[in-house]
Amino acid sequence: MIYIMNKKYIYTLITSLTLFFICIFATSPYRLPLLFITLPSFFAVVSVAMATRILLQLAHVSLSLSRITTTVVTCIVAVIAILVSLGQLTFKDFFLLLGLSLVAGFYISRMFRSNLPS
Repeated sequence: MIYIMNKKYIYTLITSLTLFFICIFATSPYRLPLLFITLPSFFAVVSVAMATRILLQLAHVSLSLSRITTTVVTCIVAVIAILVSLGQLTFKDFFLLLGLSLVAGFYISRMFRSNLPS
């Protein structure tokens, strides 16, 4: 049985995914104001953040590393989503973001690895 320490992450993930799909399938972007058009992206970003936090918690990653990693992953996914919505995501941009995320992940892991007791 998988044990997750904080069940609010699961509830937030399920709620944000549900609200995301309701917003996407039940509304028409041609009749809504700009605030309601951007609302599904907010729910998608929250879903990514909560899913990342849950996966890191299952992998028994420390809380401080988990916070930074969740922030980096969420920001990269948000940038990719913005570029896709603008029609500006090319393979070069995708691989550049992938490379930046790998470098950031490497430096984050090195930063926290040096603080671990030997």
